[in-house]
Amino acid sequence: MRLSRYILEDSQWTEYKEPRSKTITLKEAVDFAVKRCTDAFNGTIIQRNVHGAYRDAYRFTDPMMGGARVSRNTANYYTLIIDNSPRWAKYPDRSRSLICAIGNRKGAFYVFPENGSRIGVCPYWDFWGGFYRVRSIVDLDSFNRTLENLACKTIGECGRFDGSLESIKTVFKKIDDEKMRNYTGFTEKTLRLYQDMEHIWMKPYIANQDKKLYEFVEETLDPDINDFEVVKAGAKLTGSKEVWTDGKSILVREPFLKDFLNEVFKRKVPKTGDYRKVPLG
Repeated sequence: MRLSRYILEDSQWTEYKEPRSKTITLKEAVDFAVKRCTDAFNGTIIQRNVHGAYRDAYRFTDPMMGGARVSRNTANYYTLIIDNSPRWAKYPDRSRSLICAIGNRKGAFYVFPENGSRIGVCPYWDFWGGFYRVRSIVDLDSFNRTLENLACKTIGECGRFDGSLESIKTVFKKIDDEKMRNYTGFTEKTLRLYQDMEHIWMKPYIANQDKKLYEFVEETLDPDINDFEVVKAGAKLTGSKEVWTDGKSILVREPFLKDFLNEVFKRKVPKTGDYRKVPLG
């Protein structure tokens, strides 16, 4: 389906059958934003860095299209667990979202999500560090290493086991079974895990013979406990934080923002959010 048809025809809402992201024209960007993204102009500015991957002025993206995104530079344990946890059911899946931020980032794309889009909000500027203040997880790479070290020390399965959620659950159950079978030996093998500051978040699991690992990890990553929140497009947010959305969005590269906003505001779109501060002369 052509983007212009998708923008203009309310009946064509079932699926945008194109790649996850594509180059569009200024007119297409403005038409979509005016018809579908008006709430974004009333809230906090959202941006996305793309590290030089795209040099286009305007892009349309549907994060739900294409394959699931895999955690970069580390194992995929936390992404698989979070995306499949009932505790995170209100949030967009991390693996099928556009990862963005609030706060001033030079050279970034400005992101205008579709009205009603869900936006997950991390309490920290980077999701990796979002579980430290409450749960003392240094970062999510450290979290992954702790799980691998636990499996290696207790059941002799060393290396990654993140091929699927089921493979994670299988390894976790083996660890639980070993803890129930020989709790004294289990605690001796894992003593250093909770003496090391990097792994201290694991101590409550090791200290309780009856505690199940998968349930413990789900609770440890609970968004409410860790002060995450979920809002809708157009929300007013504060601070410098990572955010993510699975909503269809228009992306506008910084040098072209004024042209885009001038055209949008000609259509009588109200500007009550942060975009009212952008000089358009």
